[in-house]
Amino acid sequence: LWFELMYVLLEGNGGNGRIELMRSKHPEPGRQEATRASLASLLQTSSVEAVATIRNPCGAGTLRAAVIRFGIAANHGALIACSTSPDFPTEQDRLLLAVGANQTAIVMQRRQVEERRHEQQEWLRVTLESIGDAVITTDTTGRVTFLNPAAAEFTGWTAEEALGQPLAAVYRVINARTREPMEGVSEVVRHHAVEGSSADRPVLVARDGTERPIDRSAGPIRNSQNQIVGVVLTFKDVTGQRRRDEHRNARLVVGQTLLLSSSGQ
Repeated sequence: LWFELMYVLLEGNGGNGRIELMRSKHPEPGRQEATRASLASLLQTSSVEAVATIRNPCGAGTLRAAVIRFGIAANHGALIACSTSPDFPTEQDRLLLAVGANQTAIVMQRRQVEERRHEQQEWLRVTLESIGDAVITTDTTGRVTFLNPAAAEFTGWTAEEALGQPLAAVYRVINARTREPMEGVSEVVRHHAVEGSSADRPVLVARDGTERPIDRSAGPIRNSQNQIVGVVLTFKDVTGQRRRDEHRNARLVVGQTLLLSSSGQ
């Protein structure tokens, strides 16, 4: 660091997502507020470039300060470099600062994007964990990337155990009538979606062998370029509904049998 002090500020629309960086040759605890106060008047200037002399917030004497403003898309900010040299900034200094400001803006904007992406992923994780239906997500190779608590309960796999496992090992679904395995991730990706139906009569076989009838649906996960990057599967236990359907069907059969018997007499 050949400057005595370097300060960078980046703000998004409306002041949201503010990022502030401060570096000094002689960092001292508790000096940040004093440094901000010394630079406050420089930040208020609207000039793209400005030069001023300020009191040295990190020591005795004064500093020559150069302000470079920059903006990318909805983000804008300022870079302030301070030096003890009386002829600062030279033309070379100005050129280096302009390049540095642009590079700083790009790096800091990427950081904001990564932070927003992380926040969105965390929001999605919390949302999926809190809903009642079971949810499993996989990558395009069919390996599990997420398992919410309901899915963990139904399958018998914890989220940690299931991570990276082939979907077929965690999510074993068979046809109740034929006992044959039902379609997996490759079919979902190829056909874009799989919707459950009463005719399928899918049954989930848990890790301990427990079987439960389920209703299910699945579809591809797409990125911003509309490319398939994985699959999301949702399902729920319909044991009670299936039992009610069976009882209703049994009553219908009995009723039809009685009706035929009385007609034949």
